[in-house]
Amino acid sequence: MNNISIKKKWIINVILGLATFLFPIGIFAPIMTLNQFIFFSTEFSLATGLIDLLQEGHFILFIIVFLFSIIFPILKLATLLNIWFRKEIEIKKQQIRLYWLGVFGKWSMLDVFVVALLVVSVKLGALANVEIHYGLYVFATSVLLTMIATEQIRDLKELNHEMNPETTVSTATTPNSEYKG
Repeated sequence: MNNISIKKKWIINVILGLATFLFPIGIFAPIMTLNQFIFFSTEFSLATGLIDLLQEGHFILFIIVFLFSIIFPILKLATLLNIWFRKEIEIKKQQIRLYWLGVFGKWSMLDVFVVALLVVSVKLGALANVEIHYGLYVFATSVLLTMIATEQIRDLKELNHEMNPETTVSTATTPNSEYKG
């Protein structure tokens, strides 16, 4: 094993650890405060926002935000951790999982985009003001770190394939393509 792959593995461990640590903080930490008029102020986290959507009967919006903000990131992190730390997983299964993480990873920033749109729309109104809090930055950082970890793991798997083509399958192929190594 060369120094590059040892260094890369250490970096991936740090990125995955940080993403896993920051994700729950980003869900429960305040992401914004909505100030209406002079007297009313409401602080939101992703969790309290989801609870409010559910209580107010916005079920479709609740499901969409819950899926993209909670379920998909948890599944992505769990899958990445599984691929990274369980070495006995078949190479083909790792390849398929990395492929689908790449496909779904394109949607990872959707929830951050929705919050940004909300902030912009409220800031355009004359009767309300929005203050952004650290929770938004923590959550966005967790999502970005997960995206970076996915690419780093994929790159390392491809590097391993180049070094040991008989034991590893390239992650650059799609799950339905045949490996012709």
